[in-house]
Amino acid sequence: MLREQDKTYYHLSRRTDELKVFWSHSWHGSAQSKILVLLLMYNGFAAIFVGNLVALTAVALSSYGLLPGYEWSPILEPEEHYIAAPWGVSLGCLSALITLIIWRPRSTPIFLDRACINAEDHTMQMQGILSIGAMLKQSESMLVLWDTTFVERLWCIFEIAAYLQSHKGREQSLVVRPTALGVSTLAVFGLTAFRSSVQVVISYSDLDPAKAAMFNVVVTGFSILFFGLTASLFRAHFASLETMQAQLSSFSMKDAKASCCSLGHVSPSGVPVACDRVILTECIEKWFGSVEAFEESVQTQVAEALKKSMGDRVIFPRAWLVGVAIPAFWATLDMAASRWRAGETAKGNVVLIRAVTWWLGGAPLVLSLASGLGHIFRKRRQKVCDLAITGLMGVLMALMFAGIAGIQIVLEEGMQNLEAAVVFLVIVECLLCLVLRPRCSGKAPAFDARRGHTTTDLGQGDRC
Repeated sequence: MLREQDKTYYHLSRRTDELKVFWSHSWHGSAQSKILVLLLMYNGFAAIFVGNLVALTAVALSSYGLLPGYEWSPILEPEEHYIAAPWGVSLGCLSALITLIIWRPRSTPIFLDRACINAEDHTMQMQGILSIGAMLKQSESMLVLWDTTFVERLWCIFEIAAYLQSHKGREQSLVVRPTALGVSTLAVFGLTAFRSSVQVVISYSDLDPAKAAMFNVVVTGFSILFFGLTASLFRAHFASLETMQAQLSSFSMKDAKASCCSLGHVSPSGVPVACDRVILTECIEKWFGSVEAFEESVQTQVAEALKKSMGDRVIFPRAWLVGVAIPAFWATLDMAASRWRAGETAKGNVVLIRAVTWWLGGAPLVLSLASGLGHIFRKRRQKVCDLAITGLMGVLMALMFAGIAGIQIVLEEGMQNLEAAVVFLVIVECLLCLVLRPRCSGKAPAFDARRGHTTTDLGQGDRC
């Protein structure tokens, strides 16, 4: 539906007494990116839940020796020998990706222009367009699928400005998700899975000192590359966010683009097309009083709402941080299973606590700090200098990761393993809450793809 702009899907629409979510997006952005973000928003929880269930089952079976394995030695204990295999991380990732694609979420009333406005009947189309204001006011929340073309489109800006105008005091019901977030999420998820799996796949006792040293160099280099690619994604996000703020601060209705004007008000089939700019000008004057008041609202209220919802320092919401880091949890559980399989329950329990720490604390902490670095180094420069900055960020992220691991090692040298693991968990979670203070204090946006919000009654005079 999001791929084919010229087709209408009005036959898929139905009457409803409420609208949970109004989807606002630019038809000039990448359809694949929008679909991926929607899959993650609506199917992400189910994907992680199913992946976790499958991974935990595989780890349990492996710990009882019901799944095959191979002789393996951990990096910090090369003298120890266990039977291990990456069953948890491999089956967990596979089942999560399959669930992400095939899961069907609970039906939720939404507004999508292509389905809710009949483009094949001119009279009904005009009625639908003139009723956009009422639909916006009746919607309990708005989801903006943002890309760099969004702020250029007159319709997109009108939708978000009108929504905020009719939902004053409920700005938290506006949720903005950059379409690039989908690609970034899967990229970080995949790289985390690969990096974590290496520790389970490679047996360090099979490597002589020279090969072990070379392997460590390769792993370090890959880690820096992984962090560098992540840093590049973060920098690109904050650079586009800064561009958006600049565009909104100087927004002018006459400079905003409308598809009808680009086509010369004639459809590809030669049928005359009404001018959206004329229709929207009438709507704007009724809703905002004047075009100038509308432009001021875009430059201030809309700009601030978008900045707040997108995050000016942290890209990933806390739930997404936990989701993209979960392969590290599954891989570490595979290591714990090798200890349980050998009858070393205490050692396995310590590794389990480490797994929880890195999943819910360590990995999100590194990604959050890296997000802050992405904001600091967001400005693009000449190619060589730009690559150097991205590489520097990769090194800094690797050092952050090493620093957290160093805390773990120091604690384990000075305390009993179980006590050290618990203290490490507390320290890392406290550090994460310091970095994510707004989210830890419960100020995150209230939008949930599976739930609605307080109903907004449709008043009189909401038609444009």
